[in-house]
Amino acid sequence: MKTYSQEEQNQILRRLNAGVIGKRKQGNWNKIAKTLIYTDKEVFELGKQYKTKDEFHQNHPGAFSYARRYNLFKKMTHFDDTNNRKTKEDVINYIEQGLKDGSIIKFRDIARQGGANLYTLRRLGIEREVKEKYFGYDFTPKPKKERVRGKWTLEYSKKIASTFKSKTEMFKKAQQGYKMLKKYNLLNVYFPKKK
Repeated sequence: MKTYSQEEQNQILRRLNAGVIGKRKQGNWNKIAKTLIYTDKEVFELGKQYKTKDEFHQNHPGAFSYARRYNLFKKMTHFDDTNNRKTKEDVINYIEQGLKDGSIIKFRDIARQGGANLYTLRRLGIEREVKEKYFGYDFTPKPKKERVRGKWTLEYSKKIASTFKSKTEMFKKAQQGYKMLKKYNLLNVYFPKKK
C-alpha cells in the first residue's frame, strides 16, 4: 500500500473537493474541507501564538488534534506546561474539599468531575494510597482457597449421598458425586425406586 505525504494528501483532497464530491455538496463541503486541511507549517505557526497546550487547544481544536495525531508536540518545544501540572497536594486538597462538601462520595466521582485529577493520581502513582485512605478500599491480599484434587472418591460420594433425599437433589447440588455413583451403578442402592 502506498503511503502519501501530507502535501499529496492535501492535493488529493483539493481535487476531490473540486471534482465529484464538491459538485454534489456545494457550500458546506467546501467549508469543511478547507477547515480539515492542515500542514505541519500551519500548525507550528498557530502553536507559536500560545504559551500552553491548553490555550492552543481552546482556540484551535482542529490544529491541536492534528498536532496530537501526527506527534508534532515533540517538535513543538516552546509550550510551557510545567506550571499547569497538578501536584499531589492539589489533588489531595481537592479530594478532601469534595468529601467535606459532598461533591465526592465515591472514588469514581473524581473521574466524573474531571479527568485531570484522576490522571494526576495515576501519574504520581498514588491512586491506590488515596483509595485506601479516603474511600476505604482494602488491598490486602486475600488467601487463595486450596483446591482439593480427587475429593470425589467413591467413599466420599457414598457419604454425601446419604445427606440427600433424591437423585435429582444430589444431581443439582453435587454433580461430581452423582457421576461417581452412576459410574459404579450405585444410584439405585442409595436412592431406591419407590413402589
